[in-house]
Amino acid sequence: MRVLSVSRALYLVALATLFCGTLSSAAQTVAIGKYRTKEPTEKAFLSNLRTIPLHEFTIKASDKEQGTIQAARIDKSGRHEFASLFVLVTKEGDGVLIEATFTRNAGFMGGGKPADWATEYGEGLKAVLPDLTIEVTKVEKK
Repeated sequence: MRVLSVSRALYLVALATLFCGTLSSAAQTVAIGKYRTKEPTEKAFLSNLRTIPLHEFTIKASDKEQGTIQAARIDKSGRHEFASLFVLVTKEGDGVLIEATFTRNAGFMGGGKPADWATEYGEGLKAVLPDLTIEVTKVEKK
């Protein structure tokens, strides 16, 4: 059995940490969709609940009072969650702001891009909230 020196072991741990940290932060991608409507808050919230499954996300939790919905996208095997969606519905002035954060988890290959998901989701919401405006922002990796 080969024994590593302490300095060599620390070097390998530091290298592995650096590599894994860089890999995971570079692989995770995020996009935020901001959607605005003049419809009532309750209608906007229910429209999100109905639209999420149409875009291949599974709702995990929702809280109508707080205006939050959490969902996940699962691979075809049904075993791996590779993306998440968090929706916040709030009153804004005389309308409603819907903020949806789409995240593709680190290490997953394929499945699309969060910015595309956010745009398609907005288009799905617009089908039931015709006055909806859509703004999608890619979150830059640091």
